[in-house]
Amino acid sequence: GLKKLSEQVTDKAGGFPASETNGHGNSAAERLPLQEELETRTFRKITQRIRDLLGDNRFETWGLVAPPEVNNAVIDALDAKQVGRLTVNLKLDLTGQPPDSLKRRLLAA
Repeated sequence: GLKKLSEQVTDKAGGFPASETNGHGNSAAERLPLQEELETRTFRKITQRIRDLLGDNRFETWGLVAPPEVNNAVIDALDAKQVGRLTVNLKLDLTGQPPDSLKRRLLAA
């Protein structure tokens, strides 16, 4: 869901979760600038949602339409089997496109 920035980050030492510790420790060092950190978290959430959808085998094939930086991050994080089921992969930012335009692009892919 959508959270306020103050709910996502803190300036307190040890406030940044360290993923390598399975939630048992926090990192005091901020390795990435804030914007990059938020983007990385978003890409991970998108990737996890795709894994969840593909994991229950409801879909034999799937498609991805996302701006290049999102697209590349998601594809790189998926396993070969999941990527192998990908039949449409458009590296496009279609944010704000009218529905008719989206439909035409997707049907043409």
